[in-house]
Amino acid sequence: MKGFQTFTAWLSTAPADWFADFVRTRRDLVRTDTASLARLAGSASTRKGVAVAMEALNAEELQTALRAAKAARVDPVVPRSALEASSVVLDRLILLGLLWPAQNSTEDTAAGTPGDAEFFGFQSEAIALLPTSAAESARPPEWTEYPRPDEPALTPIPKSVALNAQAAAAGAAGGTVAAAVRAIEADPPSQLMSGGVGKRDVQRLASALDLEYAQTIFVLELCGALNLVGVDSSSIDPVWLPTSEYDILKRTDRGSLHAALVRAWLHMGEDITHIATGHTPRGDRVHPLNSVVKPTTANPYGGHPSALPPVRSARFRLLRSLLSPEVPLPQPGSGTSTGTSADSGTSADQKTAETPSIRLTDLTAVLQWCYPLAPAFNRETLAQMLSEAEFLGLVATPLTAPDSYGLTPLGRTLAEHLNTSLPAAAQPLDYAGSAATVPADFAETIGELLPDLSLIHISEPTRPL
Repeated sequence: MKGFQTFTAWLSTAPADWFADFVRTRRDLVRTDTASLARLAGSASTRKGVAVAMEALNAEELQTALRAAKAARVDPVVPRSALEASSVVLDRLILLGLLWPAQNSTEDTAAGTPGDAEFFGFQSEAIALLPTSAAESARPPEWTEYPRPDEPALTPIPKSVALNAQAAAAGAAGGTVAAAVRAIEADPPSQLMSGGVGKRDVQRLASALDLEYAQTIFVLELCGALNLVGVDSSSIDPVWLPTSEYDILKRTDRGSLHAALVRAWLHMGEDITHIATGHTPRGDRVHPLNSVVKPTTANPYGGHPSALPPVRSARFRLLRSLLSPEVPLPQPGSGTSTGTSADSGTSADQKTAETPSIRLTDLTAVLQWCYPLAPAFNRETLAQMLSEAEFLGLVATPLTAPDSYGLTPLGRTLAEHLNTSLPAAAQPLDYAGSAATVPADFAETIGELLPDLSLIHISEPTRPL
């Protein structure tokens, strides 16, 4: 083939609209020091730049990238026939900077898009990140076999069930957290030498709060995330005690407290399933409240070098996928968004209408297809995240299908807010952790769900005759 062009050459000759779309999609590559096409192309070709692009692929696109990587190991010029993919999928890989037409754009086919070229170049760093060796091919990752999920069957959640679920959670969650702090004050648990709280202390707290073990860990992590408990290291045997933040919490109105709990949940980097088993998938030991003593930014998962905090981004993507479960799959090549763009101006009637719920099995399949490199999307972790969201009143289950989950009006308000604010903050991975927060009026919205305590009167008990 004549005139093989490099990635830099492709960017310099690409149609203007394609180059503009590439820059908008790869905002992560555009910085104040990106002063030339060569530097932009160089950033996209680094291992970090390639890893980010790969994280933005759905399973079909990633499987195509793997075929391209295997072909590129033999010959840097990859024929279209080796990719077994539509032009739409190839256009997506080109838009992310993983693939490019190997011929000058003037030699492209007359069909009109770069994905219609007959030969392609492929990023060499992607070859190293994908399982292309014989040993890796013998034991390929699960995503290499992911099929396109069928359209899920949805079960409606009655309006009354969703409203009751969110109101009950808004009334109980803050009280449970406060009860946990009081129980710690009454019987302070010792700090482990490695940091955190031991299993026996958690079990004792679970018994005092009448909670399951995993749910007790979640409540403890919320306490830690809000800085309500800390270590008193003034003695030989350091113990956990309430902090001055707890005194402030006791004077906080219930709506603001619950909004703070939801905000803390969005930013919690720990996976409760890891804490319950005592170790991360990488083998690191982990205990409840360990992150308060020893904050870590290490990825608890092995494998692909994720550019995102995996647990935090998974919570966002889980909420967003529940916004429109009736249309959960992206069109091929259109990106990884799992739902239609929500209208932040949704009316109150829409927010309180019957909401669809999706089975956990179907939800897992959809999220694994849309985000095959996101390690947190397994059934066990998703079940725990949904349990946490249910504790906070963000999701509910229909009475006839307890294995199905849908957003409550409160959860929809939060999901719509995140859906409209985060994708604009970070491309192509549509998540910016520092920008993940609750709506400005979230506390007032929650306060409207709670009964007015001033209207509750406790009568004197009747004296026996």
